[in-house]
Amino acid sequence: MDMSPHTYDIHIADDGRWYHEGGEIKRMGLVKLFASVLSYENAQYWLRTPAEEGVITVADAPFIITSCDISGSGDSQLVICEDNLQRHWHLGPEHPLEMRAGLRAGEPRPYMHLEKGLVARLARPVFYALADKAAFDAAGRAGIWSGGHWFPLEPNED
Repeated sequence: MDMSPHTYDIHIADDGRWYHEGGEIKRMGLVKLFASVLSYENAQYWLRTPAEEGVITVADAPFIITSCDISGSGDSQLVICEDNLQRHWHLGPEHPLEMRAGLRAGEPRPYMHLEKGLVARLARPVFYALADKAAFDAAGRAGIWSGGHWFPLEPNED
């Protein structure tokens, strides 16, 4: 078996669509299979199987959070997010929210940490749904509670 890394002609676009040799991969089952062996480490995205491994390119984040379900209120509130592959993620310590500075000032970009070093960018309507349920901490920063944990909805100024 050849275990030397390859560079695959696979690209994940900014909108979460997967491409191989320039053509969109439209079979969701195949995308889910590739996603199941995707990881991020050493500033590269890897597809790894027991037989081979290779690097792919990703425009921004490999996945998009397309919806969320918010139940409860205050620090007992729970946020469950769904990504573009119909997987569900509980916003919490294992899958925290990270706010990054956007391309333009005043436009933060929200990301959710997943597994294997991967992140999913929150679609704008999802971010607005979280902002609609925002509370404010003692410093006046907006944030969202989920599972007893506080997640700021603004980039850290530090």
